[in-house]
Amino acid sequence: MAIKQNLTASLREEALELCLAIYRLTKLFSEEDVLIDKIKSLSLEILADFVYEDFHDTIKKIELLIYCFKIAKNQAWINPLNFDILEKKYNLLSNTIKENQIKPERVTLTKKKTSGESKLIGIRLSDRQKEIFEFIKDKKKFQFNTIKEKFSTFSERTIRNELNLLISQGFIKRHGSGRYGFYSVINRQ
Repeated sequence: MAIKQNLTASLREEALELCLAIYRLTKLFSEEDVLIDKIKSLSLEILADFVYEDFHDTIKKIELLIYCFKIAKNQAWINPLNFDILEKKYNLLSNTIKENQIKPERVTLTKKKTSGESKLIGIRLSDRQKEIFEFIKDKKKFQFNTIKEKFSTFSERTIRNELNLLISQGFIKRHGSGRYGFYSVINRQ
């Protein structure tokens, strides 16, 4: 257990160093470039995964980031060696996750019937889901943009995925659709 904690802390520091390196490197480019925004965004998401120890889609994010590096490298903006080094280091992070099978802790959903009503027991949320739920639990209703503004370091896709997981686990409910849709917290007492 202590080895896994030390490994996770070490990986978190490595992800931070890589994120900082990307920000230093991308200062050399036009701030309006979509590709550079995507590279920065993915590096922040990967860092957030290590901070919150939630690795369920980290490998996919790293793979996408590496493809972004390949595109950027072909633009010949700077010495391609910079992207090669970043690619190699992110591949090491990905391989370490795979080799150590670092996965978020999850528990199976169990439903218990009480007086005609289902109660959910035995649910374990990821740290990111807990953080989002703590923010929304006292709100009667809220819209996606409320969450997006509060958790600006997460991508929209990540927030939607976490909200969908909270819906599937019976914590919140979606009402309506599109920009006028909203969510509400399900009373779990």
